[in-house]
Amino acid sequence: MALTTVAPETNALSPKHQSSQVLDASAAKASLPYTPGQQVELLHLQAELDALLVELQALQQQRQGI
Repeated sequence: MALTTVAPETNALSPKHQSSQVLDASAAKASLPYTPGQQVELLHLQAELDALLVELQALQQQRQGI
């Protein structure tokens, strides 16, 4: 019986690369420009803006008769 070797997946990361990704992610979190409270406020404002945009688009469609 012959032994065959299987090549590792090309998407698999070595432990060295995995640890550097973890460090990159933690460094990104540490350097965020906004506090958690500000981030919540930004998300709320973005949601309100999205809702207003949908409403505006609906009004424009009504005016065009669509």
